[in-house]
Amino acid sequence: MSGGGCPCPRGSSECSAEDMNGDTVGILNQNIGKPPRDHSAHRHYTSSSWSAESASNINMIGLKSSTEEKSDFLLVLRSGSCSEKGPKQYMEDEFICIDILDECVGQRTDIPSPAAFYGVFDGHGGVDAASFTRKNILKFIVEDAQFPSSITKAVKSAFVKADLAFRDTSALDISSGTTALIAIMLGSSMLIANAGDSRAVLGKRGRAIELSKDHKPNCTSERLRIEKLGGVIYDGYLNGQLSVARALGDWHIKGSKGSKSPLSAEPEVEEIVMTEEDEFLIMGCDGLWDVMSSQCAVTMVRRELMQHNDPTTCAKVLVAEALQRNTCDNLTVLVVCFSNDPPPKIEIPRSYRRRSISAEGLDLLKGVLNEMRKVWKALAYPTSSSTPFLRCFQFQTHSSSAPSEEHVKQMILDQKSSSQALEYFRWASTIPNFVHSQSTYRTLIHKLCTFRRFDTVKQLLDEMPDSLGVPPGDDIFVTIIRGLGRARMTRTVVKVLDLAYKFHDIPSLKIFNSILDVLVKEDIDMAREFYRKSMMASGVEGDDYTFGILMKGLCLTNRIGEGFKLLQLIKSRGIKPNTVVYNTLLHALCRNGKVGRARSLMSEMEEPNDVTFNILISGYCKEGNSVQALVLLEKSFSMGFVPDVVSVTKVLEILCNAGRATEGAEVLERVESMGGLLDVVAYNTLIKGFCGVGKVKVGLHFLKQMERKGCLPNVDTYNVLISGFCQSGMLDLALDLFNDMKTDGIKWNFVTFDTVIRGLCSEGRTEDGFSMLELMEESKEGSRGYISPYNSIIYGLFKQSRYDEAAEFLTKMGNLFPRAVDRSVMILEHCKKGAIEDAKRAYDQMIDEGGIPSILVYNSLVHGFSQQGSVREAVELMNEMIANNCFPVPSTFNAVITGFCRQGKVESALKLVEDITARGCVPNTETYTPLIDVLCGKGDLQKAMEVFIQMVDKGILPDLLIWNSLLLSLSQERHFSKNMLYIDDIL
Repeated sequence: MSGGGCPCPRGSSECSAEDMNGDTVGILNQNIGKPPRDHSAHRHYTSSSWSAESASNINMIGLKSSTEEKSDFLLVLRSGSCSEKGPKQYMEDEFICIDILDECVGQRTDIPSPAAFYGVFDGHGGVDAASFTRKNILKFIVEDAQFPSSITKAVKSAFVKADLAFRDTSALDISSGTTALIAIMLGSSMLIANAGDSRAVLGKRGRAIELSKDHKPNCTSERLRIEKLGGVIYDGYLNGQLSVARALGDWHIKGSKGSKSPLSAEPEVEEIVMTEEDEFLIMGCDGLWDVMSSQCAVTMVRRELMQHNDPTTCAKVLVAEALQRNTCDNLTVLVVCFSNDPPPKIEIPRSYRRRSISAEGLDLLKGVLNEMRKVWKALAYPTSSSTPFLRCFQFQTHSSSAPSEEHVKQMILDQKSSSQALEYFRWASTIPNFVHSQSTYRTLIHKLCTFRRFDTVKQLLDEMPDSLGVPPGDDIFVTIIRGLGRARMTRTVVKVLDLAYKFHDIPSLKIFNSILDVLVKEDIDMAREFYRKSMMASGVEGDDYTFGILMKGLCLTNRIGEGFKLLQLIKSRGIKPNTVVYNTLLHALCRNGKVGRARSLMSEMEEPNDVTFNILISGYCKEGNSVQALVLLEKSFSMGFVPDVVSVTKVLEILCNAGRATEGAEVLERVESMGGLLDVVAYNTLIKGFCGVGKVKVGLHFLKQMERKGCLPNVDTYNVLISGFCQSGMLDLALDLFNDMKTDGIKWNFVTFDTVIRGLCSEGRTEDGFSMLELMEESKEGSRGYISPYNSIIYGLFKQSRYDEAAEFLTKMGNLFPRAVDRSVMILEHCKKGAIEDAKRAYDQMIDEGGIPSILVYNSLVHGFSQQGSVREAVELMNEMIANNCFPVPSTFNAVITGFCRQGKVESALKLVEDITARGCVPNTETYTPLIDVLCGKGDLQKAMEVFIQMVDKGILPDLLIWNSLLLSLSQERHFSKNMLYIDDIL
């Protein structure tokens, strides 16, 4: 195993249609280096999901249950996969499919047959952890001393070893993480190991059997484990950061090596013995399971297998359906079949009535059915014996006596098994006036490769010279190479050269490049060895496509230094590197944070294209360098290029985050004037920028503008504007937009309701907040189990000094949020008794459970700490309040100011007044009373008068205590009369 890992890593989701065109092989994707988009354009449409019941409308041919008779069935493993980026910015998933384990680990007598290995790795925070795990996890398993005798222990140990090895890899980003789900087939045993929220589901005669558990922080067992190790769960996230409770990597959360962490890399393992009822296995990341139940997935796969018997098609169907259902994540799906045959039809017992029929009627019915059976059999399973009848039936009413070549090719592809496809191919050759061609042979070979019938493929190659009069063409060999690549039979791919030499003196460069393209996806070292020993040794030096493939492999493995050496080698051979080669290297540099070096490399390019600018603009935006991003944007305009919508959106985002929304609007208008296309995500970014600087009405103007230009707003557009109007105190405009959503056919979601309720309650319109809460509860969206809208109601009541109503509402919430309410009541009781330490322990426990306290809890704790003299803890609690969008009311921060003043920390108190005022909190008379009293008591009359003037300038009237403090201090001064005249002038 070169490179420290299995040479059969990540698969490809390329469509089978790619194999069916006769064009020049697309060895080097022209989109290499093109940065993927980081926003999803939300759309409104109805899912075309298939119900689980719809797959059961077929009569059943039953097999005995494993409980009735022990199965002696033999496993035949074949797999299919599909992986899509979906709406996310980057593709962070990895996967591995090895149907024949011997090809990776060598012949071992201690491993039962058949043996296979499959894995899905859902990365987050970058792809480094997922890629590392994919390449090394099998190596750690098979090299463990306990494999395969004690496979469960070996697998658990391998997961931990892989996690630690990733920690020690300095070249990778160890803050990235990944879930890991693997399946190991050894004989009739199957082991599933899972760490994270990917899932393995077994299809058992149409029933879904979940073989893994989703490791979510809120899961009871995971929550108890996390709490025991000192972790916290905040709003469903581990330590407020991660949505899974188990993962490899994420060392910024796990801390130092060797320390115990609530984020575990140890998997949960399930081992089963398979029976004849077990039909297939589905493995997928959470992007699939977030929008689809396990039973629905099993039903869909079973139906597709019965129709097409192709696991790759099944995987693609699941991915397409998840995208149709608006999944918000990357998608990776593996389907592993346990037999070459499609699943049997399931027998559904049906009640029926006995009906009588005459003997003559029965004979007539039998005759009709026999004729129909002959026709159907001939159409579905044509054989040489049925050819005359079929030919008569099919062609007697047609002017042409032979089907077209395209018709025959399509019929071959439509067959459910390789044997049926081959039988149809043989039958077609007996039709008069029809002759097979390279194209029909290629179609059959593609179908056979799908079912891994490679021995039959070799036989077809041998018969082609006699049958067609010409040897197999390049496209035939390319189809075989790609079929082997999809089967992850990497070592066998190289042997295709021997087949090509059998029919040609020297295989074409197209064949060499096709093999090289498969190898770089699996192992770059193997690909380089193939180039040196097979291509160069044969006198084939390659072309720009060849070097583009090698560059792609080097950059995918972050071997940037070797990539530069390859670039120099290309130039030294007199070959002009094309733009794709440069862009591949540029993208690798930017991905690794070396944007400056990428900019220097760009200066060497004679003809940069739009992809070049997209890569560099995105790289500078990732660094936060808006200056260079704008410079390159202007340069692309001057050269006649318009960056794609992803790059433009990133520029808008970096400008808006810096409060430069006006410049962002200029960029948007410039792009549109040059014919560039913008989507709803770009407009949403700009609108959010204007709302962030308080120019909500300008954002509303862009909403109208995007509608005029045919770009329809989505729910996020309205939510951003509603939030902006609420924060600016323009509630009526926010409610107008809320009503406009219904008129425009856009459904309110939880964020919409939560934003409006918080805005209404913050501005004292609590009754309207109650009405909106009722509307939310009546809607399908509901509260979705989130407590924040209810906390907003409590906030509104408390702010209006309706303390008893707030406490009563908290009690009524117990039916919906029993744990949070119990903790809140406990904290309030402790605070009343003065047991502030007990209250704090209950508060910490509430936070650990993922609860969000209300203003009642925060206010009681802040008062308790301030009265006790623990002002620092009180300030920390106020910061947590603000982080949870619960702004302190005057009584809350006044308690902290009083606490500072009691300790004589007047400067800290004054600083706090400035901070809360800057955050939008409005002080009152009670805010300034302790400040002026302490300053006067210290004899600092000048400072006291300055604070007094600030208070009066804000329109806050002094109370009796302030006057007493000032007059007492003034009476002790020498210039009493002069000071009184000064106060009189102020008044």
